[in-house]
Amino acid sequence: MAQLPFTLPLPTSYRREDFITGVANQAAVSWIEAWPNWPRPYKALNLFGPEGAGKTHLGAIWRDVSGATLYEGLVSGEVISLRQGEAVLLDGCDTKLTASLASCSRNFTS
Repeated sequence: MAQLPFTLPLPTSYRREDFITGVANQAAVSWIEAWPNWPRPYKALNLFGPEGAGKTHLGAIWRDVSGATLYEGLVSGEVISLRQGEAVLLDGCDTKLTASLASCSRNFTS
């Protein structure tokens, strides 16, 4: 007897209660929860990891609590104008940056 797969699409949710905290992401979650008491002078946090690790979800959680302005998919050389003290979330830059760095690497080694 063959199993029948069921396609059960789940709606995308970036709410805090939908994020599963585990050993691999506990440090990142702790930083998000510590907002706005991040170290000075920059109050910046860089979340990195493989695709599907939860970076965008954590960013959305932080954006909800900080009121950050979202910039998606910026590439090297793009400039954004910031106001002093403004909370900013840069998301989706890693994909474009990885492609850009790979291109630079090929040009450098050729």
